[in-house]
Amino acid sequence: MLSRGPRGDAGVRARGSFARTARRRTRAGFSLIELMVVVVLISILAVLAIPGLRGSRDDRYVFGRSQEIAQLFHNARNRARARGSAHIVVAEAGGTNRGNFRVFEALDPTTTPAGRPLNTCREVGQWANLPNVPDPKYRMVDWVNLNGVDNVEGKSDVMTTLTVQSGGTPLGVNLFVACFSPYGNMYVGNAGGVPAAVTAMGTPGSLPFSGTVRATVNMRRAGNPVGIGRTVIVAPGGGTRIKSQ
Repeated sequence: MLSRGPRGDAGVRARGSFARTARRRTRAGFSLIELMVVVVLISILAVLAIPGLRGSRDDRYVFGRSQEIAQLFHNARNRARARGSAHIVVAEAGGTNRGNFRVFEALDPTTTPAGRPLNTCREVGQWANLPNVPDPKYRMVDWVNLNGVDNVEGKSDVMTTLTVQSGGTPLGVNLFVACFSPYGNMYVGNAGGVPAAVTAMGTPGSLPFSGTVRATVNMRRAGNPVGIGRTVIVAPGGGTRIKSQ
């Protein structure tokens, strides 16, 4: 058998030392420069993602509010049929008003006991004091108010625009009333104030409304609408749908 000799032992020790050093380097992990590069890349990706996240948040907020408005009209129509009483929606928006929708049920103060449901939308003087409450001729039963303090994230940016269309060019308004009768008819009026809008619904015996009313909800930046808007469309019979634009 041949002996390795001094040089052979030194070579073995050198190779063993090199192998241990290589293993330690393998277990060492990332260097400080590598970690800094990763942090910078993550920061860049986060900055790029923020606008998209904000847009998604705004879209969810707008869609949620439009669903609430659509549900309010839907419930007003169904409640009118179920209770046999007229239900009127007072819709207001524009300027600093981000959107306010209230539903009132018609009551008959002459009955015994007083306050039984009244089935007509256009009883003379029925809605004369709207939207003031309390009143023996009506009561408020539902509402959606986009000006509320609970809208922490969206209240400074959300806006609602109202439109009435009856066979011609859509008319942008700041206020309209829409009354649902128990018989499935809808009567609409728009004017500068609630009493005038009620008068514009027509007199007893005139035809029901045959157009559509719309409420469009948007987010806005610097006073201009941004992102995806949602439009609640209320058909003549009171059916509702939401259109994206």
